[in-house]
Amino acid sequence: MMISDNLIIFVPNIVRAKNNFVRTRLSCFVKKLIEANGYKTTNDSSENYDIIHFPSYLDYIDNDYVIKGKKRNKRFIINGLTSVEEFEKIENNTFRLKKEVIEVYNEAFTVIVFFETQKIALRHLGITSPIQVIKPIGEKFKEDTEIFKTSFASAYGLQNSQKYVINYGLYDSDAFDDYANLARIMPDLEFYYFGKKFDSFLISKRYEDTKRIPNLHFENLPPIELVDAMFYSSTLFLVTTNHKIDCLYLMDCMLNRIPIVIKKNVFFEEMIENHAIEVDNFDDFYNSVRNILQNNKIEEAYEYASKITYETEKGKLARIYEKYLKL
Repeated sequence: MMISDNLIIFVPNIVRAKNNFVRTRLSCFVKKLIEANGYKTTNDSSENYDIIHFPSYLDYIDNDYVIKGKKRNKRFIINGLTSVEEFEKIENNTFRLKKEVIEVYNEAFTVIVFFETQKIALRHLGITSPIQVIKPIGEKFKEDTEIFKTSFASAYGLQNSQKYVINYGLYDSDAFDDYANLARIMPDLEFYYFGKKFDSFLISKRYEDTKRIPNLHFENLPPIELVDAMFYSSTLFLVTTNHKIDCLYLMDCMLNRIPIVIKKNVFFEEMIENHAIEVDNFDDFYNSVRNILQNNKIEEAYEYASKITYETEKGKLARIYEKYLKL
């Protein structure tokens, strides 16, 4: 079945969320994947669109596009397991919250995930909608100007030659303790932890203690225009948190030959196995960071990320749209 040249996919505006630059990256990925097939996109719900594609669960629940779409007999496609909030509800012992996520996914025409492990997890959760795996695609950073190369250092008061590592996410006490302890015993590196500064953390003894570590910086999320430069100039991406949602920036790091040290993670095993340094305790974190220059996985990671492109993945999305239009 040939798809009409006039096909328009409605992608809602990005909503504010706890992990905003991650959500922005996700929405850009979805839009590029759609446009790689030659389809038009719009975020104007008054247009005569053919399909609704939600980049995440949050885009579904935070607006009235669903109501408008249902009035026009439009079903929707959604990228699943892409927001912190849905994981919080899934893991919450409150049945009502978990049921809310399940109902959203089971209303979808198709749920898109990045890996087979995520597909299995949704099936165990009780999702009966069709689930399609479309792999995450990395992006090369635009490093062609000196301003780009030095912008992060300038914004955060670093010397251009100063080595630093980055971590980000919601505040997690165990993960943050590991990160703080690494900073304590590795004074030659600057440690940045980007995430929301929740009041409960700011008034805690843990925050008071970590303020005394001169090379540890607990920051709000960086401006979106600095994110690529933040990764590009870093010594490594050090993930001590229980990182569940953001595999796109992991792929970006692989494609740009930025080392990754990450806590073992079953959700991303397909991607990080043999392509990142996986650890499961503090000693392994320390030894991996200390010996990062001996990391022999950077080229393997680059080769892996290079093989997953919009050309290799776009057809999977096209087939979903074709099935939709046959209804």
